[in-house]
Amino acid sequence: MDGVVVIPVEQRECNGPQSTCPFVSIDSDMVQAKASVSQALQDVKAVGCDKEGKRDSFWKKLLSRVRRRKMESAAVERVNVEVDIKPKSLEVEATQLQEQCRVGPLMVVDPEAEVLSKPADALAATSSFSQGVFNCTSLLLGLGLLSSSYAVAQTGWLGAVLCVAFAAANAYAAHLLAACQRKLGCRSYQDIARASVGRFSCFIIQVLFYLQVTGTVLGYCISIADNLNQLFPTAAFSLPALSFRDILLLIACIVVLPTVWMRDLSGLAFTSIWSVAAAVLLVIVVLISAGVDHIGFHHTIPIANVNGAPIAAGLYAFAFSGTTCFPNVYRSMKDPSRFTQVLMWSFGITTFFIFVLGLAGAYMFGKATASQITLSMPDHRITTKIVLWATVLTPLLKFALVLAPVSEAMDTKLNHRFHDRSEKVKTVIRTSARSGLMAFIVIVAITLPYFNYVIALIGSFVAIGICLLFPFYFYVKLCRENLTYYSIGIILFTTIFASIAAVCGTIISFRGLIDSKRQHKS
Repeated sequence: MDGVVVIPVEQRECNGPQSTCPFVSIDSDMVQAKASVSQALQDVKAVGCDKEGKRDSFWKKLLSRVRRRKMESAAVERVNVEVDIKPKSLEVEATQLQEQCRVGPLMVVDPEAEVLSKPADALAATSSFSQGVFNCTSLLLGLGLLSSSYAVAQTGWLGAVLCVAFAAANAYAAHLLAACQRKLGCRSYQDIARASVGRFSCFIIQVLFYLQVTGTVLGYCISIADNLNQLFPTAAFSLPALSFRDILLLIACIVVLPTVWMRDLSGLAFTSIWSVAAAVLLVIVVLISAGVDHIGFHHTIPIANVNGAPIAAGLYAFAFSGTTCFPNVYRSMKDPSRFTQVLMWSFGITTFFIFVLGLAGAYMFGKATASQITLSMPDHRITTKIVLWATVLTPLLKFALVLAPVSEAMDTKLNHRFHDRSEKVKTVIRTSARSGLMAFIVIVAITLPYFNYVIALIGSFVAIGICLLFPFYFYVKLCRENLTYYSIGIILFTTIFASIAAVCGTIISFRGLIDSKRQHKS
């Protein structure tokens, strides 16, 4: 890094118990630790770095001053002080604290310098360019692929245009999020939100994020029930309050429930590969079925059917709603400067699959295209059964991973509420809470088994906001100096377009849910 010197400062260890740790008990050592770093910042300005000829002496003086104070801070393994040549720009990266001192990363603020504190694990970056493309693609390929044919069948070629438009808008929003992350050094979407908005607004964003996660699992449950029911079309077993479809869903969720209890999800990392493989298999089987089963592409689709546009917009908004996880991919890359290329490749691959499958399914089945393309395929073919099982297994394997943010948030609240209980009691409480969350989602899936309206409602009401509108606001708030007339025009146009799609899609989807429920009862 040109113009940057990294000065490691070794600190004394905190080997005492947590109650006597000088960093935890805010005493004079803590004050001295902060004062020493603040004094080092003042030394930067006192020495001066605006003269090119005095840089060597500047670094020697700064190093000498820091070394004299290296024993004044406690409970930190090491502190890397990165001093940029630019005035008023200083970054302090505080690594992990001693195990005995369970506190957050050190944050030092000087009124005239920018200081940013980051944990050491945030600096780990091992993913290559190809791994970044694969990770982003696996985040995007999901339930949205199943509903792409239905969206095109309902809107015609206008649906294909909406697909490309939402892909481009979400890719640009992810690019702007990366710019915010690059400037602040944030670790996640939530960190960017906290740096951009107030506490209450950040709470609203967090609630919407949890709604999206819960809604995604709700879509998984509906998809599992529909596809399992398609696998056993002749079965007629039922209970007084439950249909055969509902019973299959209950059995599937009971089987997968132990994975929801798991706190270590590293064993489910293979699901990314499985998701991409299942998506590729689905596209191939649909195209093969058009020729082998003599279905062909005989149906016609209109140029534009505006009446179906709000639902299609919600479906596509949901399909490209993996943007909130992209900051984690950016942080994991060895070369973050290539992240924009990663976005171009991953969104390009995903858009290609959704675009091709959408047009193929619409031309194959026309207006009769089901909300999930797998439900329109001939169920007697072995290839169809393979795809159906793959479509069922994919969400089952991803339940725990997708629910992890909500589950971990619940665990944190419960651990704080029952901090005085034994570990066994807390484990029982956490397990019961996760089981209750899963039961609630299953009940909603049984009550509202309308895949297209549920997914469109989540996409319109939640995904457009947290994946498009909020990233635009974050960028305008944090990177205002980088705005150009070109970027302002894109942000303004996309914001207006996305807002209209969100309002119309939410109203139409909600109305569709109510009407479908009324028809089901009658």
